[in-house]
Amino acid sequence: MRVDDMHSTHTASALMLTAIVVCMAAVVTISSWLPDPTSIHSAKPYVALAVPSFFVLMAVEYAIQQAYGCTTTGRYDFKDTFGSMASGAVQRVIIKMVLAPLIGMGPYIAVYHFGKRHGFHPLLDPTADDADLTDANEASMWRWYASHFMFALVMDFCYYWLHRSSHTTFLWLGHSVHHDSDRYNLSTALRQGILQAGTGFVFYLPLALIIPPRLYLTHAAINTVYQFWVHTTLIRRLGPVEWVFMTPSHHRVHHDRRVHKNFGGVSWAPSLIPACIFHKYCCGTTSLVTGGLLPPSMLQVLIVWDKVFGSFLDEDAVLDTRSGADVTSTHRAVDEEKCFFGQRRPMNSVASGLHQLDEPIAHWSHAWSLVQKGRSLAALSALCRGPGWTTAGLRTRRALPETASARRVRLPPTTASFGTQVYVAATAALSAVLTTMLMVDPSPHGKPESMALAATVMLLLLSQANFLDNVFLAWPIEALRAVVTLALWCSGGWAGHTQVSLAICAATIAAPAVLLLDVVLKERPKRE
Repeated sequence: MRVDDMHSTHTASALMLTAIVVCMAAVVTISSWLPDPTSIHSAKPYVALAVPSFFVLMAVEYAIQQAYGCTTTGRYDFKDTFGSMASGAVQRVIIKMVLAPLIGMGPYIAVYHFGKRHGFHPLLDPTADDADLTDANEASMWRWYASHFMFALVMDFCYYWLHRSSHTTFLWLGHSVHHDSDRYNLSTALRQGILQAGTGFVFYLPLALIIPPRLYLTHAAINTVYQFWVHTTLIRRLGPVEWVFMTPSHHRVHHDRRVHKNFGGVSWAPSLIPACIFHKYCCGTTSLVTGGLLPPSMLQVLIVWDKVFGSFLDEDAVLDTRSGADVTSTHRAVDEEKCFFGQRRPMNSVASGLHQLDEPIAHWSHAWSLVQKGRSLAALSALCRGPGWTTAGLRTRRALPETASARRVRLPPTTASFGTQVYVAATAALSAVLTTMLMVDPSPHGKPESMALAATVMLLLLSQANFLDNVFLAWPIEALRAVVTLALWCSGGWAGHTQVSLAICAATIAAPAVLLLDVVLKERPKRE
């Protein structure tokens, strides 16, 4: 399928942008209905609130692709999409059950209070610890706006170096999972690394001297949510917007397996003037948080740091093999993407996105091979560097080798039968619901209900990934998953989630019937 008509390309892009704006507006509205956290060390669960809109937008993107066409690498593939969703769910489960209790906001809060004891104060009202940190009135409105604009800049700056370091140093081991897929659609945004979630916070610790924890959490959540929409091939070029902001075009270059460029992230700056006026004259209050309005009503996605530090590459810049110079094309109507997505090391299975060990194993194996050759210094260098070490500053892409890596899509499609795929899709939807519940669950991570949720999600995803990979152990793992789920239900582990427990029990009981029916249908003789 191809998009070769300029009018169709623009129509598809406009429809996708409209859907994104509507869904993000819905997230903002719903978040405004929630009560504000009582602690300055917590924030509203913006990411969890946005999860349903993620799946809605993926469905919209798929529908637009079917109506107007899409490139090969933008097309949805069942196996690839499930892998992206599963890796994102696993990361969220690990954050909730492991990283949050071990690390959480502890380091950031410690630096924040250390700074207050030694004369550092937040740029906003330093006496508002127990009050509204984002309270604004006419007198302080401009100072509040300027403070958040500075927050946007410094957080985007820190994110840039975190992201760049995740490509140029050993931090690549945690970030590489996000680049596994050879396809590029909205589902790719869900593919997230576990190790990165446990190391990235270090880059933001200096901000604790000036940014209170609640505002930091809000900025970080908006960062996560807003980066979702740039993972699409339907939205092509956005004109002058691309001079300053990160766009899908810029981020497609970032996912090109031949070069590591365009590391800019997302930060936000609140549009406070109309908000304050609205709340003053329509709601009778100038408090933007207690009044129920989500502060970031305008988002900024910056590409300027890439241009400042030499890591920017435009999507239309290609290497002219005859002269070695950059050339530019209009790139309006699309036959195939200019970018080759994924990693140079191809992804071989869905399960690799769950355990996320392929890249660390390959990294250490390469270093060990250098040690065996007597090249200890080279091995140490290989351990410390990422694949973007030599390409981040390049102005062009490198040529692809004349090997299988030049193929656009390298992950073989699943050979699982239609019935198995239906079953996997149903359990994937259940896993998404359970993961969202776990994210918004305020109960302690050691509570039986939370542990039951986490165990069920992990076993569900691992079992279904093995089905798609045609692994022999898929059946035993599925049987173990069913036994554990029933045991949790019988022991009262789902006492706090009655409705979900019924759904899980129904799925567990129906699973053998569905799979047995699938086997029967496969073994039926075909009519001549």
